[in-house]
Amino acid sequence: MVTTTLDKRDTADVFRQRLQQLHGQSGLSQSGFAQRIGIDRSALSQLLSGRDVRLPRSETLVALSLAFGVSTDWLLGLAAEPAIGTETADRTEIQPSDGHSDPTLMAQWYQETAGQKIRSVPSRLPAMLRNAEVIAFETRGRPEAAERALALTAFQMENAQAPESDIEICMPMQRMQEFASGTGLWTGLPDAIRRDQLVQMADLVEAMYPSFRLHLYDGLKGYLLPQLVFGYQRAAIFAGDMYLVIRARQTIRDLVRGFDGQVRAATVHAHEAGAWLRAL
Repeated sequence: MVTTTLDKRDTADVFRQRLQQLHGQSGLSQSGFAQRIGIDRSALSQLLSGRDVRLPRSETLVALSLAFGVSTDWLLGLAAEPAIGTETADRTEIQPSDGHSDPTLMAQWYQETAGQKIRSVPSRLPAMLRNAEVIAFETRGRPEAAERALALTAFQMENAQAPESDIEICMPMQRMQEFASGTGLWTGLPDAIRRDQLVQMADLVEAMYPSFRLHLYDGLKGYLLPQLVFGYQRAAIFAGDMYLVIRARQTIRDLVRGFDGQVRAATVHAHEAGAWLRAL
């Protein structure tokens, strides 16, 4: 701990220097950085400029701590080292899920990691690419799950179309082939609905490329757990009726390494995905 007593001006100066350090290390624009911590660009500019003796609100301090893995004490000059305790930095949490996540929870995760690359391995079809008919089939008999799934699809599509979006999906090609043939999970889904869904997916992956990229690997040669990885800040592993939420940096790096390896080994790469889906 730093033992020197700091007045408000000293604390504001230290905070500004450390905020500038985080901003520079992030590689984000001021707009992207501000969005990531949930403040306006003008408010960030004032904090960075030092024109006024200005300290952040407590929620901004917490957002910075969560987004960049630094302690609030370090941000305010009360600690010499930026690292936060293992019990905070490397925690694992359980979040309930029925396979159709709460869009409010998902929005929180997106906001906390705004501007970072999102890697996704869906358990079925990519959520943001589903149409209403497919969602109705997946959630038949569960109207509340259908409502959440529709909201999640709309939210993720809106996020994917944001200027700073960078989303990469990698999944087994066999899952798409099963959907096209109406087998496995898709037994009983009418041909016309499956055909319309494939065309819609093809249109979307082509329209959103390259900020949105779909890769398909051979499931007989590799495997990835269903997961969402937000930069290097958070990973959510889908485990049936729950998400295992991980904030341990080394574990997240290992997940990213496995994901990127399957992307490199993909049978169908992102620039080919639209045409491949149409051929189904």
